[in-house]
Amino acid sequence: MRRLAFIFVIIIAFSKTNAQSNFKYTISLLEGKWYVVATNFPMWHKEKNVNPNLNYTNFRENNGKLIFDDCVMYSKNKTPKKIKGKDKQKNSNELEFVWRGNGLLKLFRSKWKVIANDKEGRWIAIYSTRTLVSPEGVDIVARNKNLSESEIKGIIAHLDKSYIHKPIELLK
Repeated sequence: MRRLAFIFVIIIAFSKTNAQSNFKYTISLLEGKWYVVATNFPMWHKEKNVNPNLNYTNFRENNGKLIFDDCVMYSKNKTPKKIKGKDKQKNSNELEFVWRGNGLLKLFRSKWKVIANDKEGRWIAIYSTRTLVSPEGVDIVARNKNLSESEIKGIIAHLDKSYIHKPIELLK
């Protein structure tokens, strides 16, 4: 009977640790530069908008929730462009955020969350909800823009299909 109780306690402790680790954020998971390597957002499939990347900086906490600066950079017709904003965590210990733009873009906000990531922190998959100016969609972003095509296709194949309403395509 003691053995059974011991095994039960070990199973409960292990399952709680794993469940919590799926939702616990770490700054190192998000911080820094990310390259969009695959997406279903139409903006990144237009030939005039190329080399999209995200840069997450200036991390801080307020009332137990993470806040950080967000800068989307890309080239449009060979001219560098930036979209700046701020991200605020919806609930502490979850990888779900609300983005709000800076300047005139402050009128806009978008909800997004990390729906998958690898253990080494080489890539993450981000789901964004629909806004007044953009459709919902999924970006796969990586620390290195040279992930292999087969690796990216493997990531796409294992994503939760409830987030994918349009095919995700690799960027060139």
